[in-house]
Amino acid sequence: MKKLTLFLVLICTGISVHSEVDYKLAQDSCGLMESVAFAAQTYRQMGYKPSEALDKLMETANKIEDPQYKDIVSRLVFDVVENAYSIQLYSAKALKDKAITQFTETNYLSCINVFKKRLEEKGTP
Repeated sequence: MKKLTLFLVLICTGISVHSEVDYKLAQDSCGLMESVAFAAQTYRQMGYKPSEALDKLMETANKIEDPQYKDIVSRLVFDVVENAYSIQLYSAKALKDKAITQFTETNYLSCINVFKKRLEEKGTP
């Protein structure tokens, strides 16, 4: 999760101090985090090799035209895939679903907490 913090700091760099911008950025960034985490853990629980999951997720990242944003998203994909494969591969569908949900929610909430701390540091209620 330390790499997640680095990813979010990179996204937050250079953003206006206006809190509405921060809320929109948080929604967009954490939505991206949620989507990547869901896909990575789904691939994990489907039995994909890490390289296959990475290839699938990088297909989307490689379509990004802005080089700075592409670099940030690529780092996110690498970090999330690495974390996804630290979770056990389950055989029962209910356990697979639980692993996917927990991984997705943990990553999303970690993202939200980073933005919350950033807003608190600015003195935004």
